[in-house]
Amino acid sequence: MQTEFDIAGGSIPGGDHLQRGNLLVGKNNQDAWCVHQDQRVTIAIVSDGCGSQARSEVGSNVGSQLLRTALLRQWARHAGMAKTQGFDKALSLALEATRQDVLAHLRILSQAIAGDGSFSAAICENFLFTLVGAIITEYGAGFFTIGDGLIIVNGDVQRIGPFDNNEPPYLSYALLTTRWKDEQLRFAVHRTLPLAELKNFMIGSDGAADLSQAAEVKLPGYPDLIGPIAQFWSNNQFFTKAGIRRRLALINSRFVSIKELELCEENPRLKDDTTFVVGRRRGEGK
Repeated sequence: MQTEFDIAGGSIPGGDHLQRGNLLVGKNNQDAWCVHQDQRVTIAIVSDGCGSQARSEVGSNVGSQLLRTALLRQWARHAGMAKTQGFDKALSLALEATRQDVLAHLRILSQAIAGDGSFSAAICENFLFTLVGAIITEYGAGFFTIGDGLIIVNGDVQRIGPFDNNEPPYLSYALLTTRWKDEQLRFAVHRTLPLAELKNFMIGSDGAADLSQAAEVKLPGYPDLIGPIAQFWSNNQFFTKAGIRRRLALINSRFVSIKELELCEENPRLKDDTTFVVGRRRGEGK
């Protein structure tokens, strides 16, 4: 897959994490993303930590990387099944094995953090995060989640969530007693398709879902519009090392000017942390 698809990603803290009114908040970006790409498989993961917890960036960073590594390992074990019994079945089994693998690591980490204290507090304070993922193999491509987020495949937009009271299910709830049913804490596969049909994709946090609806919003301090979400997989400039991050920084900049002797402020356009990974077939950009 490394020679067939270009992959890029970026993340920016939300405006509400930086400033509320005249108060500087300085809250950490609680999103994370990571990618693995080799000749056999491409895996992309986006994670969004629970906003009400002070250290959710810990869980999103650790969880996204645990998922990437576990899925890579489990897919190697299930790839043969994809050839004989179909990609969808192999992916479903690989994701469940991956989920159990990640939960086992989170259990050990939480027990070590808790010590003689509260196991549930260790989980809730550090390891509440949503997951949005993509896997691309020679047998097919699949897109999946636990919790809310954004999936776009070949231009078709699918927003997952929002959930009631802005409370999505989190993977680590499977280690606790909660109101969520077991099936709600498993990976939901939202889209699969043959490799030959995949042209481009985006996976993102719920902040990226807000970005997808902001095409007609002006950039802070500029007459230009943010523009359509398709720009991020269509334009070559976003497949450079800092291309996406630079654009997100502009969208979420704070612009101050003086008009008619009055101070005018334009605030960041994205209130929530915004993170996404995009991919496209090599050679399809402009």
